[in-house]
Amino acid sequence: MKKAIYFSLVIIPLFNLQGQTLRTLFYDELLHGKVKQTIDVNYLPGTMIPELTDTTWYDEAGNTTENHRKTMRGTLFKEKYVTSNGPQGKRMEIISQQKDQEFTAKFDDLGNLTEYTSRFKDGRLNFRTTYKYDVRNNLIEFTSFNVRRTIRYDSNDRRIAVDIWTLAGVLDSHTEFEYSGIDKAGNWTKRTGHEKKRSGKTEDIVVIRKITYY
Repeated sequence: MKKAIYFSLVIIPLFNLQGQTLRTLFYDELLHGKVKQTIDVNYLPGTMIPELTDTTWYDEAGNTTENHRKTMRGTLFKEKYVTSNGPQGKRMEIISQQKDQEFTAKFDDLGNLTEYTSRFKDGRLNFRTTYKYDVRNNLIEFTSFNVRRTIRYDSNDRRIAVDIWTLAGVLDSHTEFEYSGIDKAGNWTKRTGHEKKRSGKTEDIVVIRKITYY
């Protein structure tokens, strides 16, 4: 996400562009204003070498419509999302380039994502991710691939810490976040995660975010 673990006071947003907020689909972070696109560049720990570029598009209603993830080796993953609401609640069609898999999403009555599942075409489970929320609808826990993550937030609903646990209940790593770039809508543009692993090793992981608005 090398140095001492710390976090700074969160800067309060100056104003909200056009008064809208949305939550990112899988990571459940708040975005203020009418966001059209985010590009997150994740750098290798302790360097400014791009490790992953994550690009996401949103419609004017705040729904996630498409996501591309490109690794430093050039691997590109693409998914499109078609969201609809009906008598049975929120539904999503997931269109993926991974043709050997079928993806499904489940939502609660508030529209929060509660489960994301991938199955191979023969019915075998590839993975299942489950999500839990607090009374403010902040994502506080998600479990996937035999790993459980718990998340803490400040009073502005911005995440300040993530703990990663094994399913046996052993703390594998603790990360605290520092925000050193905030745009005029109140969205962060630079975040540093100060991670301490169970082995005692520490790493700094920097993410630079570029945001385009409608």
